[in-house]
Amino acid sequence: MLYVVGIGPGKEDLLTLRAVRILKEADVVLGHRSYLSRVLDIINPNAEIIESRMGKELERVKIAVKLSKNKKVCLVSGGDPSIYGMTSLLLEYLMKNKINLKFEVIPGVTALSSANPLLGCPVSGDHCVVSLSDLLTPWECIERSLISALLGDFVVVIYNPSSKRRKKNLEKAMKIILRFRGNVPIGCVKNAEREGTEIWISNPIEIMENLDRVDMHTILFVSNYETVFDSNILLTPRGYSNKYSISENEKRVIESSGAKTKEAITIAKSSAKVAEVLLQNFDGVEKFIMERCLVATADPSILSILKFNRIEEVINAIKNCKKIIVDVEMVKAGIYGRAKDKEILVASKLGKNEEKTLVSSGIDKLKNDIKSQFVAIGNAPSALEELCKLIENGTTPSAIVATPVGFTNAVKAKDMLSELDLPYIVSKGPRGGSNLCVAIVNALLSLG
Repeated sequence: MLYVVGIGPGKEDLLTLRAVRILKEADVVLGHRSYLSRVLDIINPNAEIIESRMGKELERVKIAVKLSKNKKVCLVSGGDPSIYGMTSLLLEYLMKNKINLKFEVIPGVTALSSANPLLGCPVSGDHCVVSLSDLLTPWECIERSLISALLGDFVVVIYNPSSKRRKKNLEKAMKIILRFRGNVPIGCVKNAEREGTEIWISNPIEIMENLDRVDMHTILFVSNYETVFDSNILLTPRGYSNKYSISENEKRVIESSGAKTKEAITIAKSSAKVAEVLLQNFDGVEKFIMERCLVATADPSILSILKFNRIEEVINAIKNCKKIIVDVEMVKAGIYGRAKDKEILVASKLGKNEEKTLVSSGIDKLKNDIKSQFVAIGNAPSALEELCKLIENGTTPSAIVATPVGFTNAVKAKDMLSELDLPYIVSKGPRGGSNLCVAIVNALLSLG
């Protein structure tokens, strides 16, 4: 009887109970010398041991088939014998030579399964495994498989990434990853669950700068867009957050989005997951506000233009104010649902002075209302300029959100605000807009 036995990474406590039993009962045990060395203490002491080296796989199969006619033979394979192991070669040999032989495959813990938990959990669902070894597969096929996996946004697990002869393959693979997925986190595990285990998080650029660190005993996990990198842990969420509200922050995101129906909540959760990946380096209330801005604009670059000053005071200001002064009707319309307990005054409706814009003259007319109240300017730079002049003359609001947009005066108006030591949130540069202002104010209202 012939058994193809997977020994996993080689540690005794990671062998299956069946594998241990078969190894202890075997008459003959064949395998690569490095694999046999890991299970010598388990093998039947009376068994015949036949060692061989790399490149002698077919020879091992022929010997195992021949001896199994009269003896209990174990053909040892590292990891799982059906995955980059000996099972396929044995079956191909039997089929092509029309040999009728009964055999049994004993599954083993794969390199992927042993390395994955050492990194956290980069593989939790759909994934692709690609070997960079071109000993049996042409590089063109490997490249096509890798590109297809990257385009499918699978977490890609790379076996046999490099050797002394194949460093160029690793470099080419990293360039492909950079092209199709960017400089994403890559989990690296060398000698998983064996002596000399190394675990680190890298990226394509770092790997290309130090190709010698990765060898054929290393397994790589290439992140997809859902994979989260936090404190040297890689996690690709399984999808439970689609069923449960696991994160307290996610609950706030859904609540602040105003989602009520099942479909709307699903969309809000999906948006929150994308935003979470882009906001890994932020925390606290600033992260929450940025998340709302990111979802509202679908523009990751928006994160670089938001500036916060005395944020806790901004939150307290909107919580305690009785009035919110806005520049245009669009801002009022966007925040009305969450600010029903507050009076919302629109500057553009009050402006009449022909020497100024409608909004700036409206801000001037509202100077008595502005004092110690909350101001949100989402569109008009002239409104912010007028507000800054009022502040210099003693009319001070409790806090300001300012995201006016424009090539002409927006930067100048925001610079004026930045020079004032007040609680504020501002979008730097010429960019901004009413939708951004609304996203910030609604986030603040949900926090307050």
